[in-house]
Amino acid sequence: MKTLSTIGRFVSDTACAVLYALSIAISCGIVAAAYSHRLLPTVLAALAGLIIAGSGFAYVIKRTYWPRGKTRMFEPIMAS
Repeated sequence: MKTLSTIGRFVSDTACAVLYALSIAISCGIVAAAYSHRLLPTVLAALAGLIIAGSGFAYVIKRTYWPRGKTRMFEPIMAS
């Protein structure tokens, strides 16, 4: 049951991250459109916002749900 709950939380958190990243991208596009009144800067700002927000949320989800390997700092010293 714990695995099913974890999968459900992962799907829910991923969906929220996608929606948040899209809303940030749309906001960046709106701000760029308000200043420039041109399409190209609007699209570039929206893509930049999507990439930055998406990578930030992806990093957080990866750190939350993927186990990290154990660092064995003193293993090389003890092996010698």
